[in-house]
Amino acid sequence: MENSVPKQVDILQQYSLNPEAQQAMEEAFRLLPLTFDSDRFASMIIDDAKEVLRTKYKRTEIA
Repeated sequence: MENSVPKQVDILQQYSLNPEAQQAMEEAFRLLPLTFDSDRFASMIIDDAKEVLRTKYKRTEIA
């Protein structure tokens, strides 16, 4: 998160004008498990990183 208040305000203003970003955020929150712990959070980050490697970088072998 930015430490600059003006930058934070700018980010929030842009978000408020972007229905696609709002929809993506709602979906991300909807997918969060009801019980949320650090292990699950780490797992979600790893899964997301693997998906980026697969889709953006076309990597098929992921450790």
